[in-house]
Parts: sequence; structure tokens; C-alpha cells
Amino acid sequence: MDSSEHRNYLHDLSLRLVRLSGNERIRKRVRGAGGGDAFNVLDEVPQFALDHLLSGKIMELIPYPNIEDVLQDEKNQPFEDAFHKLREQEGREFESLDKEEERAFKDRTREIVGLPPIEEILPNHSIDLPRTPATEGQPEKKHSDRRLQTDIPEDSFLSTLSRIEKRRLVFEREKGLTTFYLGIGFLEWTRQKPNSKDLYHFNSPLLLLPLHFNVSCTSGKISQMGGDLRLNEDLFHALKEVTGEKPPELPEEEEEGEALDVDSYLDAFESFVGENGNSGWTLRRRMVIGIFKSTGIPPSELLPERFGDESIERMGSWVLGGNGVQERLGLRKVDSKENSGLAPAFALPVDSSQHSAVLDVAEGVSLVIEGPPGTGKSQTIVNLIAGAMNQNKKVLFLAQKTAALEVVRHRLHKVGLGDKCMAIHSDYCSKAEMFEEVGKRIAIEASDKPIRKEFNRLGKRRDECIAKLNRYSNLLSGQIGTIKDDVFNDDLFTAYEAVNRHSMLSHVPNHLHDEFFIPKEVGKTLLEDCRKACQPIEELAGKLGLELPEQLSFMRRSRPFSPFELDEFDTLMQKGISLLEPFAGESSDTNLTALDADLKKKRLLLEQTIRLNEIESQLEQEYKNFENLESENLSELLATLWRANFLTALVWPSFRKAKKEIESLVREEGLGFEKLREKAECLRDLLKESSELKTALHAGGAAESNKSELTAEIERLVDFIERLTKAAETLKEQDCLLSEPVAAEDVGNKIHLLIEHKKSLSDLTAFNHSLEELDKIFHCSQFIRSSLALGHPLADIFTKRFLRELCRELCKEEPDFLEYRGDEIERLRRELSEMENEMRSLYCRMLAATAPDPNAVHSVNARRVGEKRGLALLRHVGAKNKARVTVRELMHRSGTALNEYCPCFLMTPSSVADFLPSDHSFDLLIIDEASQMLVEEAAGSLLRSKQIVIVGDQQQMPPTRYMVSTLEVADDEDKDESILERASLALPCKRRLLYHYRSEDENLIAFSNHEFYDDELLTIPNLREDPTLGVHLIKAGGLYESGKDGSSRDPNPVEAQRVVDLILEHMEKFPDRSLGVAVLNLRQATRVEELFEEKASGNSVVIEFLNRWQETPEYFFIKNLENVQGDERDDILIATVFGKNSEGKVYQRFGPISQPQGENRINVLITRAKKRVLVCTSLEPTDLTLEKEGPQVLSRYLAYAEAGNLPSSVRKNSEQLASDEEKWFCERLRSDGYEVEPQVGISGWRVNLGIKSPGKPGEYLCGIELDGPSYHLAPGARDRDVGRPLILESKGWNIFRVWSIDFFHDPETEYARIVRLIENAKRKESEAIKAHPQT
Repeated sequence: MDSSEHRNYLHDLSLRLVRLSGNERIRKRVRGAGGGDAFNVLDEVPQFALDHLLSGKIMELIPYPNIEDVLQDEKNQPFEDAFHKLREQEGREFESLDKEEERAFKDRTREIVGLPPIEEILPNHSIDLPRTPATEGQPEKKHSDRRLQTDIPEDSFLSTLSRIEKRRLVFEREKGLTTFYLGIGFLEWTRQKPNSKDLYHFNSPLLLLPLHFNVSCTSGKISQMGGDLRLNEDLFHALKEVTGEKPPELPEEEEEGEALDVDSYLDAFESFVGENGNSGWTLRRRMVIGIFKSTGIPPSELLPERFGDESIERMGSWVLGGNGVQERLGLRKVDSKENSGLAPAFALPVDSSQHSAVLDVAEGVSLVIEGPPGTGKSQTIVNLIAGAMNQNKKVLFLAQKTAALEVVRHRLHKVGLGDKCMAIHSDYCSKAEMFEEVGKRIAIEASDKPIRKEFNRLGKRRDECIAKLNRYSNLLSGQIGTIKDDVFNDDLFTAYEAVNRHSMLSHVPNHLHDEFFIPKEVGKTLLEDCRKACQPIEELAGKLGLELPEQLSFMRRSRPFSPFELDEFDTLMQKGISLLEPFAGESSDTNLTALDADLKKKRLLLEQTIRLNEIESQLEQEYKNFENLESENLSELLATLWRANFLTALVWPSFRKAKKEIESLVREEGLGFEKLREKAECLRDLLKESSELKTALHAGGAAESNKSELTAEIERLVDFIERLTKAAETLKEQDCLLSEPVAAEDVGNKIHLLIEHKKSLSDLTAFNHSLEELDKIFHCSQFIRSSLALGHPLADIFTKRFLRELCRELCKEEPDFLEYRGDEIERLRRELSEMENEMRSLYCRMLAATAPDPNAVHSVNARRVGEKRGLALLRHVGAKNKARVTVRELMHRSGTALNEYCPCFLMTPSSVADFLPSDHSFDLLIIDEASQMLVEEAAGSLLRSKQIVIVGDQQQMPPTRYMVSTLEVADDEDKDESILERASLALPCKRRLLYHYRSEDENLIAFSNHEFYDDELLTIPNLREDPTLGVHLIKAGGLYESGKDGSSRDPNPVEAQRVVDLILEHMEKFPDRSLGVAVLNLRQATRVEELFEEKASGNSVVIEFLNRWQETPEYFFIKNLENVQGDERDDILIATVFGKNSEGKVYQRFGPISQPQGENRINVLITRAKKRVLVCTSLEPTDLTLEKEGPQVLSRYLAYAEAGNLPSSVRKNSEQLASDEEKWFCERLRSDGYEVEPQVGISGWRVNLGIKSPGKPGEYLCGIELDGPSYHLAPGARDRDVGRPLILESKGWNIFRVWSIDFFHDPETEYARIVRLIENAKRKESEAIKAHPQT
């Protein structure tokens, strides 16, 4: 969309403003004599009256005496007949009329019978006022005093003023409009009707001065509100269109204190009319005070030429946008480091949805914030404003209702940021007060540095604390096992699940001795399958007997036996017995390993025996006399020989002797020296080997054995080994496990056991088959077999070991996990709560202590006040708060400078148009209650802003039009679009606030939550059942008679009376609870108000109640359905009005709720109460058969109010919602005699366990909170560890916490601690009841 289209759209919006402003400033009907909502000023000089008001003086209104004497022309039969005929025509002949209605009918009757208007027959009091007298002499006292003569009759003076004041308040409170003005100079003019010769007749004021109106029980007074004397722009726009010429503007003020010359201006305007007007146009010098309804936004406000292309295109993108689908933003990671930098602190506590919104805005995102009822919109707005201030941004906070502005202003003031904001609208535009405030603001000097230093230091500590708490929650929510690509797998166990489920099995014995292997990525499905697999194992084990599975544990065959295989198996086993039978007497520890070793030993002994025999034979053949010879002696002889040779052996005696001794040992004679020495060496070696062999044979027990004996023994061993091996193979072929080494006795015993239990083998193979599946994964066969003997369900023993191994792995991977004991978590939570409070205080003090450098603020000083600009003018009005500078002038000349000292302006759409120049720019615009603000009303603010936040609820009331013009303005199909509706289509993203805080009873919001908000709103669980809270249906039993065209003043008198009785009952019983009454029909609302005023007159209880609440934001009201959005009261009384008529029929006409978006009106209606809703109705739910959403929603709500809760088909069962951990505690506590309810609450926010009070029926003694998913999956530590606990505590909940690590370390001790806390709470409650039995 190009810039020209944006400009055309802006032009269309300016035309909508003409239509929206209505006829009040063009065709103002002034009935006279107190009729209608305006009255004439008589016999006064306009210049004097204007001067008094502009100088800040208060003027008193004076009634007209003896009006009945003037109205004698109505005391005749023709007039009476015409009067009654008119009532018959209007269908009002049988109804009583109030004074205003009666006067209106009589004024119309005067026209019908040709009598002049009252204003023209008042003697000596002309509505055409005199010019300013010449300066000579003193003016008459009646013209110079501070009293204004009116045409309101004396007998209805105060009631008329009160009626006008009520209407003024409606426009101010409901639409933020200033409608009470002094009109000076009226142009009576005509304009031809389209396609007709007939004329429109208009009566339009020229000049308007906004007034304060103060009505008491004795007088009425007016004063200047603070706005400027202004031209009637609606008239000027119309005249320019008709005449083609621009009417004269107001002259610029030359000097401070210089007042407008009224006569000169009226003369100039009269000349313009004479030159450019049509015949019959008349300027009348009259003054009228009263309601002049208009948006307060002149059409010129949106003329495209006033704004630059960039501003227009930016606004166009926000309301026309692209074609993309709006993204609903999820909760952000609010505690991340980068987000901490964006929003280092808050002015008010935040929940995660509000925190996320603040972060979005801090990043510069323009978005829609959906704020369902009671979700803390104003709290969020305050934090948005504070955040913008922290970023040195200028903020415009815009709302239709001054009440919405006041709530935010009050909150900003309460946190210490009041001086950084300026309310610039009807309630805060008294010049003197505003100028005094300006003086205070610009006197503030910057002193934020030391606070900022402390703020940053504490912020670091706070972030460290948050990081620790988040580490704990992340540990609990982290999954055990390998997670590919960081994708959360619902099937894997979280640490919380593993630890707590293990702890819940504290009664199950730990069986840790046998092998149990945990593979990667084992999950809940696998464990559940394993638990199921344990059932047949346990059943088969029971069938086999407790001992048999263990006795036959060696038998691992899992394939089932056929009958034939069993017979073959028996034959094989018998064969095994026969194989081992020859060796039945063998030692019990005989095994293959031992037999192999024995065989090897015997074979070695046999070899040694054979060798010894060979040595002995050789000795006998070759040697002699060696029997007693020691090898050592022979070695000495040899050593002697080795030292000699042939010659020395003959010469040396020792050598000769050695040679001779050796010759005596050798049988062969005549050996030479060398040969003899060899023989001696051989003899030595043979003797040595013989000695060694004898020693070995003796050691092997074969010293006396011969070769044949050893051979026989070896053959026997070989046979035994072959038989045992074959028997063992027989078992192994049947998947039997044999102990190593294979022992004969073991093999024999196992064969005998198998033969003995042949009939159980089929069950045994089935048992093995079931066990095999688990063993493949966990290597847990022996664990299972031995667990069966422990006397506990196998599934539980398996689960505990399974979870224990998971927890062991967790502690290995996350070594700090076990450090987070309950005491440590509680300490961190306390620290965070304390630091958050201190951070909020420091944050607000720091922001409040910031101030601009005066030298950097725009300022133009001059001698003449009219030439001062910026800071210079601010200083002037601050020092001289009665300066003759209007608020509008101040804002046009110094608004930007004021914005430096007050970064936030709080304004209504009309005050933006009234006070701000088109070039005043804001960094951020926040619009509240945007569903009721039309695009054309918001456009001027959009054009002045760089970023927008639209706060509202599309499930709430659509825009309400209070007036529609009949001027010729092109119509368009989008004329009723709200800025929320347009922005929701154009902006790329939106966010919903999720926590509902308003309702003190969840049932107040439950219907709306389900019907309109997809059950997303998180509501605070009820602590008790309180009959004075919640939703209550009261059947009035009235009849509904609407009258002709719905004109009945009393459509349902029985219900109206019942409503008044309920109002009086409330005021007597609950004086400390505010009350609002919402009626579905405007005429019924008026009738209820009349009846109430009749009953309230002189009633001290009522007067005291009204006085108590009158000056508060929660004043008592009786309103029709259209006007209650934005209001909240402790109690709301709803009157549905409609019902059966005297014929028993219910006509399916239900006013606004039958219209499009009628269901939204119901939603607004039923969500205004904080404590209680009373629905007073003459309808049954089945009476509403109209197939439109509005009536159908009302029907369902009536059924809900009657039943007290939602239908069972949509309610969530608390027992079914309870987690395994909650069920465990629930069962334990119930078994110990406590009455326990799991999952207390009706929304997504629940208390895990509620312990019912034994002494207070319908109330919870305490709550028990676990650190399960509702805790550790919360998006931030502020929600989890500070916000929710404090909110529950503020609602009276006494919460005890169970921390997973403590429960894991010692489940029974932790359970005992909880029981002690409950008992202590019981004792305290009992003592309190005894001390105060009545309460």
C-alpha cells in the first residue's frame, strides 16, 4: 500500500470524526426552564462572565423564581388535550413521567399548539445578552458579581443540576470526554436536505469554554476547567463546506492577561455570516451552559497535511498492515541473561506473561497485548511505562476512560514515579494545579548515580540467585538419557520423575547385589512394558513354587517343549545318569578342571618312572660302586681332573688319586684321560637326574608305583573325563548353565533335578521365555530370580532398581544435583523475594531520581510571555501558577520540554487533540481498553508515535457510539472498527496475559475462562467455600412488558423492586464492599435508579455507604450493560430484566445482547466482580431460544449460576489429574486419617494437595506443594519461587513444600516432617477456634 492510499485513509478517518461527533455542537436544542441537559444564562454580560471564569474565579448559578407564573398559558383545556394526545401517540398515556420527561412533552406540546418557547416569554430576562457596557462608571452589580442567572425554575433547580451532573459524569467516566461547556454566541442557520427542498435547522454555539461543575445539596457552581476558550470546530467545518469560506479565527493573545474581546469577535463573525451566509441566518448573543456532546476531537486533527509522510505510513502499517497471519507469541525465557539486560527490574511484581510482554516492548516490537479480565493490564502498563523510562523513551498512555488513566496514575504515584508522569485530561487540567505541578517537576535535579550503582550491584546478586534456582528447576526437568538434537522426548524420564518415583518405593527392599544394566534412552514406555512383563514371570514363579525357579535357575531353555521332546529329553537325562554312574563314589569336588590336572600329573609321573628305569639300567651297565656315591663328591673329583692334563696326572699325587677313584667307578677299563673324564661327567649327570626323578615321584605319590599301575590310572581318568564331558554337553544342549569348572556332582544333581521336575519343565521354559526378554535389555536374569524370593511384587522391585540405576546415572552426570536440599532452596527463595522487593524499590527510586540536564532542554527566554518557549515558559508558569497562559498554549510551546522532565503523559484521545501539537512525538504509545476505542479516536496519537502497544480484549465490549451526526458525510463499512480490531489484523504479533488476579473466588471467572479464553487463564485456587463469594442466582419472578416500541419506563417492576431490595441489603450487610449494578435494559436501569433514590432518601445506612465510596474509584453505580466495561467492584448485581409477559411468552428480543458481539457484552457483564456476582433474573435458561450467540451465552450463564459450577462434561476430575507423586502422598495421608483432595482448583493453576480443615468445614487447613511439573516447568524463577507462593499466602493459604532431593534422601523422614507440620497447623487452628469461637 503506497503513501497516497495511507493519506486517503487518514482523510476518511477525519470524515468519520465529523460523523462521530454527532449533532450536539451543530444542532443544540435548549428547551429552557430546566428541560434537557443545558440551560440558558439570562441577563448577564458575556464579557464579564468570561473574564471571571478565565481568571480562575468560581461562579454560582442562580435559579429563576416563580416560573409557574410564566407558564399560565399551559393551564387551559386545549393545552391539556394536546398534551394527553401526544402521550397517547407515544404510548405513554398510562405511565408516570418524571419531571424531565413531563417538561419535554410539554415543550413539544407548546410547538404543536403554537405557543412560543419558554425562553422567549420570560419577563425582564432575555436570552439575548447585552454588549459590554462603556467603560465610564461601574457596571451594574448583577453583571459584575460572581453569580449567573439561569432559566432553571427554583423548584427543580437542584434536581436539574444533579441530573445534568450525572450525565456529565457518564461521558467523562465512560468515554473520557469533556462535555460540560459554556457556549457563547449561537448561530441559527439552515442547510438544505439532500434530494429535498426542505431545510435542516441548526442552532450552533460559536465559542466553547470547558467548565468544572460542582453540585451540592444546596448550590451549583462552575469554574474554568483548564482547557482553552475554543472555536466550535464542528460548526466551522460545516460552515466552510457550505460557504466555501473560512470563518474568522480567534485572535492571538498579544500579552499575558489580555482577554478576548467577545463583542469584537461576535461582530466579526456576524459580518462573515452577512457576507457568506444564507438569508435567515442569525447570530444570537446568548450564553448556554450544559452538555455539548462530542468526541472532543475536531476533524482538523486528522487532516493529512498536518503530518509527515513517515508518520502517516507508520500509522498505516499499524492499522492497515500486511496480509500475514498474526502470530500468538509464547512465553519467553524470561530469566535469560540477554532478557535481564532488556528488563533489569520492574516497578510492580510481574508474572511470566506480563514479563514476556515487557521484554517484547523493550525490544521495540509493536504488538497487541490481549488482557482478559483481571489479568493485571494496568500492572503491566505501569511496568511498560517504567521500562520505557529506563530506556529514556517518551511514553503516551492513552485511554478513553479517565478511570483507566487514574488507575495507572495512582499506581505510578504509589511506586514513586508520579513525578515522572503528567496527567493531561479533563480531571487534571486546572491551570493553577497543573502549573504548580510543572514547577515541582522541573525543580527536580538528577541524583540517580549512587542509586544506580547500588541497583547494578544488587541486580548481579539477584541474577546469580535466579540462576541457581533455575539450575535446580532445569535439573528436575532435564531428561535422563541421550536426547538427540535437544528435542524433548516425552517418553524419557525427567530427573524429577525418576527421583520421586524411586522415593515412593521406599517400602520396597533394595536388591542391589546382582547385575542390572541400564542402556541409553530408556523411557517410561519401556518401564511400563517391563512391569507388565514382570506379571507373567511372577505368575509362573508362583505356579512353579517359590523355590523351584531358583533351584532350576541353571535351566535357561526358553523354547517350549512338545510332548515328544519331553520324552526325548528324559532319555537324554537318563543317558547322562548312566554316563556318570561308574563314578558315583568320586569326591564331591570332582570337576573337569581337576580331572584334567590329575590326568596331566599322572601322565607326567608315568614319563618320569619310565625315565628313572632307563637311568638305573644305564648305571648298572656302565658303572659300578656308585650306590653310595654323591653327585657332589663326584663333582669335586671332576673339578680336580679338569685342572690337570695327561702329564700332570702322572706327576701330581692329587691328580693321580682322583684319576684312580674315577677308574674304580667305570666298568670299562683302559680308558684314556679324556674319555675317563667324559665318563665321570656322564655319571655325575645320571646320578643327579635320578635323584631329581625320585624326588618328583615321591612328591607325586608315585614313589612306589610302577609303570603298569600308572598306565591303568591314566586310562580310568580319560574315561571319566569323556563321560563327564558328554554329560555336561547333554545339559548344555538344553540351554542349561553349568558352574565352572564343570563338576560331576553338579552335573549329576542338575540332571536328577530335571528328571525329578520333568512335569514343570513346560512352565519353566515359559518362565525363561518371559525372563529372556528383560534379560536381553538389562542383563538382569539373576536379579529377577533372586528378587522373587524377597516377598514383594516383582514389578515394584524391578522398578525401584531400574529407577535407582537411572538416579545413579543422573548423579554421575550432574554431580551438583544432590546439593539442592530443601533448606538451600528455601533460602534461595527467601533471598530472591527480598532482593526483588529491594530491586523494585531501587528501580523506581533510580528512575524518579533521573532528570535532564537543563542546559540540554529546549528553551527560549524573552521579555514577553508570548515569546517564551520550552523550559523558559515552564519556569514562568511554575513560578506564577495563575499565569494567563492556557494549558493548550503551554503544551504547544513547551510540551516537548515538559516531556523531558515527565517522560510519560496520560491522556484521552480528546485531550491529545485538544492539547498537543501535531509535531509532538512519542517513542511509545500504549492504548488501554482498545476494544472500545475507534480507529479515528486513536489515530491522532498513532500519528505522534514511533511504537505502539495495543492493550485490550476482543472478547470484551465493542465500541459504543454515544452520538452520530446527520451532517452529509460519506458513510463507510468500517466506521465501527476499534483500534484493537484493526491492530489485531495489521500487527504481526500478539500476546495474551494469563494470570487472573481479580476474582477472590475462582467461580467468578470460571465460566468466562471456559467460554471465551479456552481455559487458558490461571486462577488462584479457592481456600474455602464462602457463601458470600462466588456466583449466586436470585429468581425475581417478574413479568416483562416492554410497552410500545420498547418505551415502557418500568418494563419489569417486580424485578426492579427486587434489585433495589438487594442493593439495600448489600449496603446494610457489606458496607465495606463496593457495589455496582448492571442492568440489561436502559429504561429498567433508569427505573431501578429512581426506585433506589426513593428508598435511599433519609436512609442513614445508604447515605453512609454512598459517602464511603463516592470519592473512590469504586463508587456505587447503577448502569446499563453498555457502560460497565473497565469497572470493577467487590460485588456486582446483574439484572437481566427480560422474562415472560402476562401471556407467558418470552419474546426473543434481548436488546444489545441480540446484536453482533452480544456475547462479548455478556462477558464484560459477568467479569466485573472481585468477590460476588448476584444474578437477579426473571428468566429460565430454557427461555432463551434465539439462535444467536449472545442469548445462548446468557442462557448457559444462567444455568451455570443456578448450578454453581460448569457442567460435568467440561470439568476436570481432580483425582484423574493427580500425578503419581500426588497420589502417593494422598493415599498415605488418607491412610493416616486426613481428608485430602488432590489438584485443588479449577484452572491450570492448582495446589497439589489440599488438607481439609477438621474444625472449619468447607475450608482447607493447609496445602502441600511438590516441585513437580507445575513448579519446575514454570517459565521463570519469579513466577515459580516468588510470585505464586506470595499470591497463595495473600489468599490465606498455608503451604508446606516437599522438595525432591529431601524426599530422595529419606522418604519416610520427609513424610513424617509433613505430618508434623499438618498436626501443628491443626493445633493452631484448634487454639484459634477456642479463643474466638464465634469467628
